[in-house]
This record gives sequence, C-alpha cells and structure tokens, in this order.
Amino acid sequence: MAKKRIITDIEITEAWKKGIRSIEIDNDTIITPQAQDSAKVKNIIFVKNPVVSRVSNNKINKFIITIGSDHSGFKIKEVLKRYLLDSGHQVKDIGTFTEEPCDYPDISYKVAISVKEMQADFGIIIDGTGVASSIVANKIPGIRAACCTNETMAKISREHNDANILTLGSKILGEELIKNICTTFINTSFSEGRHLNRIEKIRDIEKKYLKS
Repeated sequence: MAKKRIITDIEITEAWKKGIRSIEIDNDTIITPQAQDSAKVKNIIFVKNPVVSRVSNNKINKFIITIGSDHSGFKIKEVLKRYLLDSGHQVKDIGTFTEEPCDYPDISYKVAISVKEMQADFGIIIDGTGVASSIVANKIPGIRAACCTNETMAKISREHNDANILTLGSKILGEELIKNICTTFINTSFSEGRHLNRIEKIRDIEKKYLKS
C-alpha cells in the first residue's frame, strides 16, 4: 500500500516563502489542522488532483469519468462508455441519450461542472470536431480542456498542461484512435516541475477576470 502524503505547517511555510500559492493534493492526502490554519492565513489553497499519486502494482489506474456528447458524438460516446466500463472505470453519462439534435454548450457545461466540483477525476466530451466543446469547457475556472487528435497531444496535455477534460471529434477520429487517445490521457500524470508555475499563471489569469 502506498504511503499517504501528510502536509504539515512546515510545508505550508516553505511553500509560502517560495511564493507558491497553491498546493496540489490527491484523494488520500492528509492535511494537519495546523497546516489548514496556516494555509488560510498565508492565502494558500489546496487543489485536488486525484491523478497525482495514484499508484497500483502494475495495474491500470481506475478513475471516475464524466462523459457527455452532443447528437453528433452520441454513437461514439456509447462505444467509448462501454470501453471505459470494461476497463474498470466508473462512468457518469450526462447525455445526450439520443441522436436528436441538441446544443453542445449544455452538455459541455455539465461535464465541466462535474469535474470542477470534483465529482469526477476527468471529463470527456465528444462533438463533431472537439473544438466547440473545449471552448465552452474552458470558460469554467479551474477547467483545462484539451482537444486532442492523437496520443501525443493527449500525453502532453496531461504532462505539461494538467488538462482535466478531454474533447474529441466524432467526425474526424475513428473509434480505435479515440479509445487510444482516451487511454493515454487518463493514464498520464501531470509532470509538475517547471510546468506547475505555468499552471499557476493560468490560475492568475482566471482570477483576474472572475467577478468579485
């Protein structure tokens, strides 16, 4: 069993001295009461990233995934949903549930909120090209949606950008490629390091334009 991470007041103080204003945690991280109080005083927030320390003994990681599509992505969504379930993941399907025309902003918003509120580890949205859904999802603070057309894009969007939503195009990608992109995305961890500072700058931009 992997050892749980414990965050103490000392770690909070060291982060504050280095100018760090957010600390990524996973579902098993323990934050001491003193650390929680110190973080409030120093205006440091904890950002939940369930991927950070998920480790298994050569087994595929299991995640909670919210999936959605518009009417053009419905058939692929059903195929991908079954693939994810067969792989052992938990899947929350928020629609659409038919091929009747619907509006992609409604679906994208629901998936993004599910991830933002930490009801799921990742979100997957499928429309005609994947572009429209990524535009909508990225309007939600804390969401980093990546429209990917190959495994390399999926890998780098997770390693460098800490993307938490994957958008896919049913009209430009085949079923097997979509499965491979999805598998790569959800099983690649954020590299942190120099990339963490860049994610912080994204958060600073979000805060600048948030309504008070």
